[in-house]
Amino acid sequence: MSRDVQYQIRPYLAQPYQSALKVLDCCNTEHPMTVEAIAQHTQLSQSSVRQVLKVLQAVELVTPDMISVREWRSQSLCK
Repeated sequence: MSRDVQYQIRPYLAQPYQSALKVLDCCNTEHPMTVEAIAQHTQLSQSSVRQVLKVLQAVELVTPDMISVREWRSQSLCK
């Protein structure tokens, strides 16, 4: 789904879906962010970010190279 469409439908989505899209917006291979940085940017807790990342990884929307390697390895998503 294109980012334009995501932004158009985002206000109508339930909160978990909105949170997932916020986190997904922070994930890219060119400028990987730490879990802490994503949490600050999205105004979610680090625990919530880890949970969302775990789900996004399970459905193959996020890969470890989209997140700061140091943070990905040092802070398990299962916490």
